[in-house]
Amino acid sequence: MVRSAPTEPTLTAEDWRQIAITAQSFVKRESPKGNFPFIVDQSGHKDRTVLADYMPSLPISFDNKPPTDDRYSGLLPTGAEQDSELVQRFGVWQRPLPTQLWPQNRAFAINAAIEVTRAARIGLDGFLVDLIATKGQHWEWTMLLLDAAAASSSNFRIAVEPDMNALTDATVSDLVTTLDIFYRHPAGFRLDDGRLLVVPFKPDNRPLSFWRELKARMDARGQPIALVPETLAIAQLTTFVPVADGLTFWGERTPSSGPSQLAEARHLTRVTGLPVMMPVAPQDFRPKSGLLWEARNSETFRSQWSAAIESEAPWVHVITWNDYSEATEIAPSSTTQFIFYDLAAYYIFWFKNGQPPDIKRDALFYTFRSQIFDPTETTIGQKYQLRGSTPISNNIELIGFLEEPGILQIELNGKVWRQSVGAGLQILTIPAQAGRPCFRLLRAGKSVITLPAAVEIADKPVFKDGLYGGGSSLRPYVSMVSRRPGRPLAPAQNLATGQC
Repeated sequence: MVRSAPTEPTLTAEDWRQIAITAQSFVKRESPKGNFPFIVDQSGHKDRTVLADYMPSLPISFDNKPPTDDRYSGLLPTGAEQDSELVQRFGVWQRPLPTQLWPQNRAFAINAAIEVTRAARIGLDGFLVDLIATKGQHWEWTMLLLDAAAASSSNFRIAVEPDMNALTDATVSDLVTTLDIFYRHPAGFRLDDGRLLVVPFKPDNRPLSFWRELKARMDARGQPIALVPETLAIAQLTTFVPVADGLTFWGERTPSSGPSQLAEARHLTRVTGLPVMMPVAPQDFRPKSGLLWEARNSETFRSQWSAAIESEAPWVHVITWNDYSEATEIAPSSTTQFIFYDLAAYYIFWFKNGQPPDIKRDALFYTFRSQIFDPTETTIGQKYQLRGSTPISNNIELIGFLEEPGILQIELNGKVWRQSVGAGLQILTIPAQAGRPCFRLLRAGKSVITLPAAVEIADKPVFKDGLYGGGSSLRPYVSMVSRRPGRPLAPAQNLATGQC
Protein backbone atom coordinates (compact mmCIF):
# COMPACT_ATOMS: atom_id res chain seq x y z
CA MET A 1 0.00 0.00 0.00
CA VAL A 2 1.33 3.43 -0.93
CA ARG A 3 0.87 6.01 1.80
CA SER A 4 1.33 9.70 2.39
CA ALA A 5 2.27 11.11 5.78
CA PRO A 6 0.26 13.93 7.31
CA THR A 7 2.83 16.73 7.30
CA GLU A 8 1.14 19.71 8.89
CA PRO A 9 2.41 22.46 11.19
CA THR A 10 1.75 22.33 14.92
CA LEU A 11 -1.87 23.22 15.54
CA THR A 12 -2.97 25.43 18.44
CA ALA A 13 -5.96 24.86 20.69
CA GLU A 14 -7.83 27.51 18.69
CA ASP A 15 -6.90 25.75 15.44
CA TRP A 16 -8.37 22.53 16.80
CA ARG A 17 -11.51 24.29 17.96
CA GLN A 18 -12.08 25.59 14.44
CA ILE A 19 -11.23 22.18 12.95
CA ALA A 20 -13.79 20.51 15.20
CA ILE A 21 -16.43 23.05 14.13
CA THR A 22 -15.63 22.38 10.47
CA ALA A 23 -15.93 18.61 10.97
CA GLN A 24 -19.18 18.89 12.88
CA SER A 25 -20.66 21.13 10.22
CA PHE A 26 -19.65 18.68 7.49
CA VAL A 27 -21.14 15.64 9.26
CA LYS A 28 -24.30 17.55 10.16
CA ARG A 29 -24.86 18.27 6.46
CA GLU A 30 -23.95 14.70 5.50
CA SER A 31 -26.05 12.94 8.15
CA PRO A 32 -28.89 15.10 9.47
CA LYS A 33 -31.63 13.47 11.55
CA GLY A 34 -33.74 12.94 8.44
CA ASN A 35 -31.18 10.55 6.94
CA PHE A 36 -31.92 7.99 9.67
CA PRO A 37 -35.29 6.22 9.96
CA PHE A 38 -34.89 6.01 13.75
CA ILE A 39 -33.49 7.91 16.72
CA VAL A 40 -29.69 7.84 16.80
CA ASP A 41 -28.23 7.50 20.28
CA GLN A 42 -25.20 9.68 20.93
CA SER A 43 -25.41 9.62 24.73
CA GLY A 44 -22.94 7.78 26.89
CA HIS A 45 -23.93 4.60 28.72
CA LYS A 46 -21.84 3.64 31.70
CA ASP A 47 -22.25 -0.10 31.32
CA ARG A 48 -22.31 -0.38 27.50
CA THR A 49 -19.41 0.60 25.25
CA VAL A 50 -19.02 0.23 21.48
CA LEU A 51 -15.63 0.66 19.82
CA ALA A 52 -14.66 0.32 16.16
CA ASP A 53 -11.33 -1.01 14.98
CA TYR A 54 -9.48 1.74 13.08
CA MET A 55 -6.67 1.28 10.54
CA PRO A 56 -4.39 4.36 10.46
CA SER A 57 -2.97 3.07 7.16
CA LEU A 58 -6.31 3.73 5.39
CA PRO A 59 -7.54 7.25 6.23
CA ILE A 60 -10.19 9.21 4.33
CA SER A 61 -7.51 10.77 2.14
CA PHE A 62 -3.81 10.17 1.63
CA ASP A 63 -3.08 13.39 -0.22
CA ASN A 64 -5.95 15.94 -0.16
CA LYS A 65 -6.48 15.59 -3.92
CA PRO A 66 -9.68 15.25 -5.99
CA PRO A 67 -11.06 11.69 -5.93
CA THR A 68 -10.50 11.39 -9.68
CA ASP A 69 -6.76 11.89 -9.21
CA ASP A 70 -5.88 10.84 -5.67
CA ARG A 71 -4.01 7.84 -4.31
CA TYR A 72 -7.17 5.76 -3.83
CA SER A 73 -8.07 6.14 -7.51
CA GLY A 74 -4.79 4.45 -8.35
CA LEU A 75 -5.38 1.59 -5.92
CA LEU A 76 -8.74 0.51 -7.33
CA PRO A 77 -8.81 -1.99 -10.23
CA THR A 78 -9.36 -0.51 -13.68
CA GLY A 79 -10.91 -3.55 -15.35
CA ALA A 80 -7.95 -4.34 -17.60
CA GLU A 81 -6.47 -6.72 -15.05
CA GLN A 82 -7.09 -10.45 -14.87
CA ASP A 83 -8.25 -12.09 -11.64
CA SER A 84 -4.76 -13.38 -10.87
CA GLU A 85 -3.32 -9.88 -11.23
CA LEU A 86 -6.00 -8.46 -8.97
CA VAL A 87 -5.06 -10.90 -6.23
CA GLN A 88 -1.43 -9.87 -6.46
CA ARG A 89 -1.79 -6.11 -6.90
CA PHE A 90 -4.93 -4.68 -5.35
CA GLY A 91 -5.77 -4.57 -1.67
CA VAL A 92 -8.89 -2.38 -1.84
CA TRP A 93 -12.01 -2.65 -3.99
CA GLN A 94 -13.82 0.36 -2.62
CA ARG A 95 -12.71 3.61 -1.02
CA PRO A 96 -13.86 6.00 1.70
CA LEU A 97 -16.44 8.48 0.51
CA PRO A 98 -14.33 11.63 0.06
CA THR A 99 -15.06 14.78 1.98
CA GLN A 100 -13.75 17.81 0.08
CA LEU A 101 -10.48 19.58 -0.56
CA TRP A 102 -9.35 21.41 2.56
CA PRO A 103 -6.65 24.04 3.17
CA GLN A 104 -3.41 22.13 2.80
CA ASN A 105 -2.04 23.20 6.18
CA ARG A 106 -4.86 21.47 8.05
CA ALA A 107 -6.41 19.01 5.58
CA PHE A 108 -5.32 15.86 7.42
CA ALA A 109 -6.47 17.22 10.78
CA ILE A 110 -9.91 18.09 9.38
CA ASN A 111 -10.32 14.64 7.87
CA ALA A 112 -9.25 13.04 11.16
CA ALA A 113 -11.88 15.16 12.93
CA ILE A 114 -14.48 14.07 10.36
CA GLU A 115 -13.63 10.41 11.05
CA VAL A 116 -14.19 11.02 14.76
CA THR A 117 -17.38 13.00 14.20
CA ARG A 118 -18.82 10.50 11.73
CA ALA A 119 -18.24 7.70 14.23
CA ALA A 120 -19.63 9.65 17.20
CA ARG A 121 -22.71 10.53 15.11
CA ILE A 122 -23.93 6.90 15.18
CA GLY A 123 -23.17 6.32 18.85
CA LEU A 124 -19.68 4.83 18.74
CA ASP A 125 -17.73 5.58 21.91
CA GLY A 126 -14.29 5.41 20.38
CA PHE A 127 -11.82 3.98 17.92
CA LEU A 128 -9.63 1.04 18.80
CA VAL A 129 -6.58 2.07 16.77
CA ASP A 130 -4.57 -0.74 15.26
CA LEU A 131 -1.10 0.31 16.42
CA ILE A 132 1.26 -1.02 13.75
CA ALA A 133 4.08 1.47 14.33
CA THR A 134 5.26 3.87 17.01
CA LYS A 135 6.78 6.38 14.60
CA GLY A 136 6.28 7.54 11.01
CA GLN A 137 3.07 8.08 9.07
CA HIS A 138 0.76 5.70 10.92
CA TRP A 139 1.83 7.05 14.28
CA GLU A 140 1.32 10.65 13.11
CA TRP A 141 -2.18 9.81 11.95
CA THR A 142 -2.93 8.15 15.30
CA MET A 143 -1.81 11.33 17.08
CA LEU A 144 -4.12 13.37 14.85
CA LEU A 145 -7.03 11.12 15.83
CA LEU A 146 -6.21 11.63 19.51
CA ASP A 147 -6.12 15.40 19.09
CA ALA A 148 -9.28 15.38 16.98
CA ALA A 149 -11.14 13.35 19.62
CA ALA A 150 -9.97 15.73 22.34
CA ALA A 151 -11.17 18.73 20.33
CA SER A 152 -14.63 17.29 19.64
CA SER A 153 -17.54 18.11 21.92
CA SER A 154 -18.41 14.42 22.39
CA ASN A 155 -16.97 11.87 24.81
CA PHE A 156 -15.41 10.00 21.91
CA ARG A 157 -12.04 8.50 22.85
CA ILE A 158 -9.14 6.58 21.29
CA ALA A 159 -8.17 3.18 22.68
CA VAL A 160 -4.95 1.43 21.79
CA GLU A 161 -4.65 -1.94 20.07
CA PRO A 162 -0.96 -2.90 19.91
CA ASP A 163 -0.69 -5.10 16.82
CA MET A 164 1.83 -7.73 17.84
CA ASN A 165 1.82 -9.06 14.29
CA ALA A 166 3.37 -5.77 13.17
CA LEU A 167 5.30 -4.68 16.26
CA THR A 168 7.64 -7.64 15.94
CA ASP A 169 10.59 -5.96 17.64
CA ALA A 170 8.70 -3.99 20.28
CA THR A 171 9.93 -4.49 23.82
CA VAL A 172 8.05 -4.00 27.06
CA SER A 173 9.87 -0.68 27.44
CA ASP A 174 8.69 0.38 23.98
CA LEU A 175 5.06 -0.31 24.88
CA VAL A 176 5.39 1.44 28.24
CA THR A 177 6.62 4.57 26.44
CA THR A 178 3.74 4.36 23.94
CA LEU A 179 1.04 3.70 26.52
CA ASP A 180 2.30 6.62 28.58
CA ILE A 181 1.37 8.92 25.68
CA PHE A 182 -2.15 7.50 25.50
CA TYR A 183 -2.54 7.59 29.26
CA ARG A 184 -1.57 11.26 29.52
CA HIS A 185 -3.56 12.37 26.49
CA PRO A 186 -7.06 13.66 27.36
CA ALA A 187 -8.57 11.53 24.58
CA GLY A 188 -6.93 8.27 25.66
CA PHE A 189 -9.65 5.71 26.39
CA ARG A 190 -9.78 5.04 30.10
CA LEU A 191 -12.37 3.08 32.02
CA ASP A 192 -14.39 4.64 34.83
CA ASP A 193 -11.79 3.49 37.35
CA GLY A 194 -9.01 5.29 35.44
CA ARG A 195 -7.35 2.29 33.82
CA LEU A 196 -6.21 2.73 30.22
CA LEU A 197 -7.90 0.24 27.87
CA VAL A 198 -5.31 -1.83 25.99
CA VAL A 199 -6.43 -4.54 23.53
CA PRO A 200 -3.35 -6.27 22.09
CA PHE A 201 -3.97 -8.07 18.79
CA LYS A 202 -2.30 -11.50 18.60
CA PRO A 203 -0.86 -11.31 22.12
CA ASP A 204 0.22 -14.93 21.64
CA ASN A 205 3.18 -13.55 19.66
CA ARG A 206 4.64 -12.78 23.12
CA PRO A 207 4.94 -14.99 26.20
CA LEU A 208 2.65 -14.47 29.16
CA SER A 209 5.59 -12.99 31.07
CA PHE A 210 5.72 -10.10 28.57
CA TRP A 211 2.18 -8.98 29.44
CA ARG A 212 2.67 -9.58 33.16
CA GLU A 213 5.72 -7.33 33.10
CA LEU A 214 3.88 -4.68 31.07
CA LYS A 215 1.05 -4.49 33.59
CA ALA A 216 3.46 -4.40 36.53
CA ARG A 217 5.52 -1.59 35.07
CA MET A 218 2.47 0.48 34.18
CA ASP A 219 1.14 -0.03 37.71
CA ALA A 220 4.48 1.11 39.11
CA ARG A 221 4.19 4.33 37.10
CA GLY A 222 0.75 5.01 38.52
CA GLN A 223 -0.74 4.33 35.07
CA PRO A 224 -2.72 1.09 35.45
CA ILE A 225 -4.07 -0.60 32.33
CA ALA A 226 -7.04 -2.85 31.64
CA LEU A 227 -5.65 -5.60 29.42
CA VAL A 228 -8.13 -7.27 27.02
CA PRO A 229 -6.21 -9.78 24.85
CA GLU A 230 -7.58 -10.34 21.33
CA THR A 231 -6.74 -13.60 19.56
CA LEU A 232 -7.73 -15.20 16.28
CA ALA A 233 -8.34 -18.59 17.90
CA ILE A 234 -10.60 -18.56 20.95
CA ALA A 235 -8.74 -21.49 22.51
CA GLN A 236 -5.66 -19.29 22.85
CA LEU A 237 -7.45 -16.82 25.12
CA THR A 238 -7.37 -19.01 28.21
CA THR A 239 -3.57 -18.68 28.26
CA PHE A 240 -3.94 -14.99 29.14
CA VAL A 241 -6.51 -15.27 31.90
CA PRO A 242 -3.89 -14.68 34.66
CA VAL A 243 -3.16 -11.18 33.29
CA ALA A 244 -6.43 -10.34 31.53
CA ASP A 245 -9.14 -7.94 32.65
CA GLY A 246 -11.40 -9.00 29.77
CA LEU A 247 -11.23 -11.15 26.66
CA THR A 248 -12.05 -10.74 22.97
CA PHE A 249 -11.59 -12.58 19.70
CA TRP A 250 -11.56 -11.72 15.99
CA GLY A 251 -14.66 -13.76 15.16
CA GLU A 252 -16.04 -15.27 11.97
CA ARG A 253 -17.72 -13.63 8.96
CA THR A 254 -20.66 -15.91 8.09
CA PRO A 255 -24.38 -15.81 8.96
CA SER A 256 -24.06 -18.68 11.45
CA SER A 257 -21.32 -16.88 13.36
CA GLY A 258 -23.74 -14.91 15.54
CA PRO A 259 -25.09 -17.91 17.50
CA SER A 260 -21.68 -19.58 17.64
CA GLN A 261 -19.99 -16.42 18.95
CA LEU A 262 -22.71 -16.02 21.56
CA ALA A 263 -22.11 -19.57 22.79
CA GLU A 264 -18.35 -19.06 22.82
CA ALA A 265 -18.58 -15.79 24.74
CA ARG A 266 -20.87 -17.26 27.37
CA HIS A 267 -18.54 -20.23 27.78
CA LEU A 268 -15.53 -17.90 28.19
CA THR A 269 -17.26 -15.85 30.87
CA ARG A 270 -18.48 -18.95 32.67
CA VAL A 271 -15.02 -20.57 32.68
CA THR A 272 -12.89 -17.48 33.35
CA GLY A 273 -15.21 -15.10 35.16
CA LEU A 274 -14.04 -12.32 32.81
CA PRO A 275 -16.21 -10.05 30.64
CA VAL A 276 -16.03 -10.52 26.88
CA MET A 277 -15.82 -7.86 24.17
CA MET A 278 -18.14 -9.15 21.44
CA PRO A 279 -16.90 -8.88 17.81
CA VAL A 280 -19.24 -7.64 15.05
CA ALA A 281 -18.36 -7.43 11.33
CA PRO A 282 -20.39 -6.91 8.12
CA GLN A 283 -18.45 -9.01 5.56
CA ASP A 284 -14.96 -10.14 4.60
CA PHE A 285 -13.54 -10.12 1.06
CA ARG A 286 -9.77 -9.99 0.52
CA PRO A 287 -8.72 -9.87 -3.15
CA LYS A 288 -5.08 -9.38 -2.23
CA SER A 289 -5.13 -12.56 -0.12
CA GLY A 290 -7.52 -14.41 -2.41
CA LEU A 291 -10.12 -15.05 0.31
CA LEU A 292 -13.89 -14.63 0.53
CA TRP A 293 -16.40 -15.40 3.28
CA GLU A 294 -20.09 -15.50 2.33
CA ALA A 295 -21.91 -12.89 4.43
CA ARG A 296 -25.33 -13.32 2.73
CA ASN A 297 -26.02 -9.61 2.30
CA SER A 298 -26.46 -7.99 5.73
CA GLU A 299 -27.33 -11.25 7.49
CA THR A 300 -23.90 -11.73 9.07
CA PHE A 301 -23.90 -8.19 10.44
CA ARG A 302 -27.40 -8.51 11.83
CA SER A 303 -26.68 -11.96 13.28
CA GLN A 304 -23.57 -10.82 15.10
CA TRP A 305 -25.27 -7.72 16.48
CA SER A 306 -28.15 -9.88 17.75
CA ALA A 307 -25.61 -12.12 19.48
CA ALA A 308 -23.86 -9.14 21.07
CA ILE A 309 -27.16 -7.77 22.36
CA GLU A 310 -28.28 -11.14 23.73
CA SER A 311 -24.90 -11.72 25.38
CA GLU A 312 -25.35 -8.67 27.63
CA ALA A 313 -21.60 -8.13 27.28
CA PRO A 314 -20.31 -4.72 28.41
CA TRP A 315 -18.37 -4.09 25.17
CA VAL A 316 -18.78 -4.52 21.43
CA HIS A 317 -15.85 -4.35 19.03
CA VAL A 318 -16.96 -3.44 15.49
CA ILE A 319 -14.45 -4.96 13.06
CA THR A 320 -13.88 -2.58 11.38
CA TRP A 321 -14.36 1.12 10.77
CA ASN A 322 -12.05 1.30 7.74
CA ASP A 323 -10.08 -1.87 6.94
CA TYR A 324 -10.56 -1.69 3.18
CA SER A 325 -8.01 -4.46 2.65
CA GLU A 326 -10.49 -6.94 4.17
CA ALA A 327 -13.77 -5.19 3.21
CA THR A 328 -14.95 -5.20 6.82
CA GLU A 329 -15.46 -1.43 6.91
CA ILE A 330 -18.65 0.29 8.06
CA ALA A 331 -17.43 3.84 7.34
CA PRO A 332 -19.24 5.69 4.52
CA SER A 333 -17.70 4.17 1.38
CA SER A 334 -18.05 4.13 -2.38
CA THR A 335 -19.79 0.75 -2.79
CA THR A 336 -21.39 0.08 0.58
CA GLN A 337 -22.33 3.78 0.83
CA PHE A 338 -23.97 4.32 4.26
CA ILE A 339 -25.63 0.90 4.57
CA PHE A 340 -23.53 -0.62 7.35
CA TYR A 341 -22.98 2.80 8.91
CA ASP A 342 -26.73 3.32 9.27
CA LEU A 343 -27.40 -0.26 10.36
CA ALA A 344 -24.70 0.11 13.01
CA ALA A 345 -26.51 3.18 14.37
CA TYR A 346 -29.68 1.08 14.78
CA TYR A 347 -27.96 -1.75 16.61
CA ILE A 348 -25.74 0.50 18.75
CA PHE A 349 -28.90 2.11 20.11
CA TRP A 350 -30.40 -1.32 20.76
CA PHE A 351 -27.23 -2.62 22.45
CA LYS A 352 -26.96 0.40 24.74
CA ASN A 353 -30.65 0.81 25.60
CA GLY A 354 -31.85 -2.78 25.72
CA GLN A 355 -34.48 -2.22 23.04
CA PRO A 356 -34.49 -1.10 19.39
CA PRO A 357 -35.07 2.57 18.60
CA ASP A 358 -38.50 3.76 17.57
CA ILE A 359 -38.97 4.07 13.81
CA LYS A 360 -39.64 7.74 13.06
CA ARG A 361 -39.94 7.56 9.28
CA ASP A 362 -40.30 4.82 6.66
CA ALA A 363 -37.12 3.83 4.86
CA LEU A 364 -35.86 1.18 2.45
CA PHE A 365 -32.29 -0.13 2.35
CA TYR A 366 -31.00 -2.66 -0.16
CA THR A 367 -27.91 -4.84 -0.55
CA PHE A 368 -26.61 -7.07 -3.33
CA ARG A 369 -23.47 -7.94 -5.24
CA SER A 370 -22.82 -6.50 -8.68
CA GLN A 371 -22.67 -9.94 -10.30
CA ILE A 372 -23.80 -13.56 -10.04
CA PHE A 373 -21.49 -16.30 -8.73
CA ASP A 374 -21.70 -20.02 -9.45
CA PRO A 375 -23.07 -21.47 -6.18
CA THR A 376 -21.21 -24.73 -6.74
CA GLU A 377 -17.82 -23.01 -6.80
CA THR A 378 -15.37 -23.14 -3.92
CA THR A 379 -12.74 -21.28 -5.92
CA ILE A 380 -14.13 -17.96 -7.15
CA GLY A 381 -12.55 -16.85 -10.38
CA GLN A 382 -8.93 -17.97 -10.63
CA LYS A 383 -7.70 -17.31 -7.12
CA TYR A 384 -10.40 -16.54 -4.57
CA GLN A 385 -10.85 -19.30 -2.01
CA LEU A 386 -14.25 -19.51 -0.32
CA ARG A 387 -13.81 -19.77 3.45
CA GLY A 388 -16.25 -20.67 6.18
CA SER A 389 -19.15 -23.12 6.12
CA THR A 390 -21.59 -20.95 4.11
CA PRO A 391 -21.71 -21.56 0.33
CA ILE A 392 -21.80 -18.72 -2.16
CA SER A 393 -25.17 -16.98 -2.20
CA ASN A 394 -26.81 -14.84 -4.89
CA ASN A 395 -29.54 -12.76 -3.29
CA ILE A 396 -31.01 -9.30 -3.47
CA GLU A 397 -31.97 -8.07 -0.02
CA LEU A 398 -34.52 -5.39 0.81
CA ILE A 399 -34.48 -4.03 4.38
CA GLY A 400 -37.51 -2.07 5.47
CA PHE A 401 -37.72 0.22 8.47
CA LEU A 402 -41.46 0.69 8.76
CA GLU A 403 -43.54 2.95 10.99
CA GLU A 404 -46.52 0.67 10.41
CA PRO A 405 -47.28 -2.54 8.48
CA GLY A 406 -46.98 -2.55 4.71
CA ILE A 407 -45.89 -4.56 1.69
CA LEU A 408 -42.26 -4.83 0.61
CA GLN A 409 -41.80 -5.25 -3.13
CA ILE A 410 -38.88 -5.98 -5.43
CA GLU A 411 -39.26 -5.70 -9.18
CA LEU A 412 -36.63 -7.08 -11.55
CA ASN A 413 -36.79 -7.79 -15.28
CA GLY A 414 -40.58 -7.54 -15.35
CA LYS A 415 -41.12 -9.92 -12.41
CA VAL A 416 -42.43 -8.80 -9.03
CA TRP A 417 -41.91 -10.26 -5.56
CA ARG A 418 -44.05 -9.03 -2.63
CA GLN A 419 -44.26 -9.72 1.08
CA SER A 420 -46.67 -8.36 3.69
CA VAL A 421 -44.77 -7.32 6.80
CA GLY A 422 -45.36 -5.67 10.14
CA ALA A 423 -43.83 -2.51 11.55
CA GLY A 424 -40.15 -2.28 12.53
CA LEU A 425 -37.15 -3.81 10.80
CA GLN A 426 -38.31 -6.21 8.06
CA ILE A 427 -36.44 -8.24 5.42
CA LEU A 428 -37.33 -9.47 1.94
CA THR A 429 -34.79 -11.44 -0.09
CA ILE A 430 -35.08 -12.81 -3.61
CA PRO A 431 -32.74 -14.72 -5.94
CA ALA A 432 -30.43 -12.32 -7.78
CA GLN A 433 -30.21 -12.08 -11.55
CA ALA A 434 -28.63 -9.64 -13.98
CA GLY A 435 -30.44 -6.32 -14.25
CA ARG A 436 -31.39 -3.29 -12.16
CA PRO A 437 -33.78 -3.99 -9.26
CA CYS A 438 -36.48 -1.59 -8.17
CA PHE A 439 -37.66 -1.49 -4.55
CA ARG A 440 -41.00 -0.30 -3.19
CA LEU A 441 -42.98 0.05 -0.01
CA LEU A 442 -46.73 -0.27 -0.65
CA ARG A 443 -49.74 0.57 1.48
CA ALA A 444 -53.39 0.51 0.47
CA GLY A 445 -52.35 -0.37 -3.06
CA LYS A 446 -50.18 2.72 -3.44
CA SER A 447 -46.42 3.15 -3.52
CA VAL A 448 -45.18 4.97 -0.41
CA ILE A 449 -41.52 4.67 -1.44
CA THR A 450 -40.09 3.83 -4.85
CA LEU A 451 -36.34 3.29 -4.90
CA PRO A 452 -34.42 2.26 -8.05
CA ALA A 453 -31.11 0.57 -7.38
CA ALA A 454 -28.17 2.85 -8.15
CA VAL A 455 -26.15 0.05 -9.77
CA GLU A 456 -26.89 -2.91 -11.99
CA ILE A 457 -26.12 -6.56 -11.51
CA ALA A 458 -23.83 -7.26 -14.46
CA ASP A 459 -24.62 -9.97 -16.98
CA LYS A 460 -20.98 -10.40 -18.03
CA PRO A 461 -18.68 -8.95 -15.36
CA VAL A 462 -15.06 -8.31 -16.26
CA PHE A 463 -13.74 -9.83 -13.04
CA LYS A 464 -15.00 -11.39 -9.82
CA ASP A 465 -16.16 -8.91 -7.20
CA GLY A 466 -17.32 -10.39 -3.90
CA LEU A 467 -18.21 -7.08 -2.24
CA TYR A 468 -21.78 -6.41 -1.13
CA GLY A 469 -22.94 -2.86 -1.85
CA GLY A 470 -26.16 -0.99 -1.23
CA GLY A 471 -28.23 2.14 -0.98
CA SER A 472 -31.01 3.82 1.00
CA SER A 473 -34.19 5.76 0.28
CA LEU A 474 -33.20 8.40 2.86
CA ARG A 475 -29.79 9.18 1.41
CA PRO A 476 -28.79 10.29 -2.07
CA TYR A 477 -26.47 7.78 -3.68
CA VAL A 478 -23.00 9.31 -3.77
CA SER A 479 -21.91 8.81 -7.39
CA MET A 480 -18.20 8.73 -8.07
CA VAL A 481 -16.11 8.38 -11.20
CA SER A 482 -15.84 4.62 -11.37
CA ARG A 483 -12.72 2.73 -12.38
CA ARG A 484 -14.60 -0.49 -11.95
CA PRO A 485 -16.68 -1.99 -14.76
CA GLY A 486 -19.77 -3.94 -13.88
CA ARG A 487 -21.02 -1.24 -11.50
CA PRO A 488 -22.63 1.34 -13.83
CA LEU A 489 -24.44 4.18 -12.14
CA ALA A 490 -28.14 4.70 -12.68
CA PRO A 491 -29.11 7.68 -14.83
CA ALA A 492 -29.25 10.80 -12.68
CA GLN A 493 -32.87 11.53 -13.54
CA ASN A 494 -33.98 8.09 -12.29
CA LEU A 495 -32.34 8.58 -8.92
CA ALA A 496 -33.65 12.13 -8.61
CA THR A 497 -37.29 11.30 -9.38
CA GLY A 498 -37.42 7.91 -7.65
CA GLN A 499 -38.82 6.33 -10.82
CA CYS A 500 -37.93 2.82 -11.95
